[in-house]
Amino acid sequence: TERERAAEKRKARFGVTVKEEHYSRDGRAKSGAGLAKTYTNQKSKYEEDVFMNGHTTVWGSYFHKGAFRWGFADDHSLMKSSYCTGATGRAANDEANEMRYGNGVAGSAALAQAREILKAMPKTDKASSLSKAR
Repeated sequence: TERERAAEKRKARFGVTVKEEHYSRDGRAKSGAGLAKTYTNQKSKYEEDVFMNGHTTVWGSYFHKGAFRWGFADDHSLMKSSYCTGATGRAANDEANEMRYGNGVAGSAALAQAREILKAMPKTDKASSLSKAR
């Protein structure tokens, strides 16, 4: 019936696949109408071991403590849709991530933000603001 088909679609959507198997009276499989159904669980809701955009590792194989974000271990990129940049990109990503988020040590993110603020200030303002603070 329509209600049973809807229930089977719902089960398949939530990780259970339906496989109908038909057997004769003596227990052998046959290719005809029958009532035996088996439900098998899928391994995972998500695809596993999928390498995307030229990466040699999977997304989530690297965790940056300062940013508290997942990334790729091959180039330490924290953007999921990024292309692999290899060893040179890894050095650049490490530097950029440390400048932006710190390295995970307490206070390092505040230092990284302070560096960004100092970069944004014009040089004449830096000298005058530092002399006023003393």
